[in-house]
Amino acid sequence: MLATVVILATGVFLMWPRTRQAGYPPDIPKWFLNSEQRDADLKMENVEYTNNRDGRDEWVLYARFARYFKGEEEVLLDSVRTNFFLKSGKTVTVSGEHGTYDTQSKDINLWGHVSAIASDGGRFYTNAITYNSKERVLRTPEEVTVLGSKIDLKGKGLLYELNTGKMSVLKEVQVVTQRNLK
Repeated sequence: MLATVVILATGVFLMWPRTRQAGYPPDIPKWFLNSEQRDADLKMENVEYTNNRDGRDEWVLYARFARYFKGEEEVLLDSVRTNFFLKSGKTVTVSGEHGTYDTQSKDINLWGHVSAIASDGGRFYTNAITYNSKERVLRTPEEVTVLGSKIDLKGKGLLYELNTGKMSVLKEVQVVTQRNLK
């Protein structure tokens, strides 16, 4: 029975129609704001969903709760964690309190105490972030704090290119701490 539910949920994720207009999250969908008062057409707990590209795992999404409403193009997520796999073999784990997953574009939006931890030890924190599947980038215009192996930064806006592993703080960059550089 559990396998049937997982297969059904995967089918729903893959066949969901896309109707959302492009915009920067956290453009919280209006239907999300009152979704607690409505009965979801499908509710799932402890969700794990893997996305593949060119025969390789691109990312794995975990959520404590997921809700689907007929006619909506996004899955609502609570207590979300996504492990992104870089071509270099490294991983970046991004977590947030809430999120959406667009079943057509495969974009992921997270908001609420967003944190990211790279397998090499680097970290960053912000209020909201978007994963653009087509570009394979994480992006936010929000304030961000980056804790690196040798230097810590604060700034506004962040772009993390997952194909190259390159991360940029976009503006108002300040060095917060300078550690002993060897």
